[in-house]
Amino acid sequence: MGLVAETGAGISGANTWVSLSEFVQYLLDRDDVELAEGSTYTDEARIGALLYAARDIDQSFGWRGYRSTTNQGLGFPRVGCYDKEGQLIASTTIPEVLKEAQCERAREHLTVRKLNEPLDPTAELSSLEVGPLALEWDREMSPLPKNDYYLKLLRGLYAGGGAGVRTLVRS
Repeated sequence: MGLVAETGAGISGANTWVSLSEFVQYLLDRDDVELAEGSTYTDEARIGALLYAARDIDQSFGWRGYRSTTNQGLGFPRVGCYDKEGQLIASTTIPEVLKEAQCERAREHLTVRKLNEPLDPTAELSSLEVGPLALEWDREMSPLPKNDYYLKLLRGLYAGGGAGVRTLVRS
């Protein structure tokens, strides 16, 4: 499946906010040359990561405001959405923090684990003993680091995100 990038026009069938070239540039700007251009990761893998990241983010949050068009493929662009500083986001704009969050989520997808893969509890350690020190932990818990940077980027864009801006409705 190819990428159909949302430009802010409310494109039907859009499945990403970030193009492949934008993702590669994002990685290069962070000196992550292996992910951006290395032989370990193909364009197909990068595209797959972008698709997973966009779908994961879009389905995980109840965005503030309303869709700009009724037939757009993703939850952004929005009408009546404010950023975390309380500034109105134009209804034809994809917030840069949303694009950055998608890049971070795609980067995690490539480097840590696939976002849609469940952890195999039988493959994880449940205890460790070194000399007199012994540790045990719940096998159901993930030992993988949690990347919450993308969550911090999205604060304010989703309901409960702490924008300090609330919709008032007259009764």
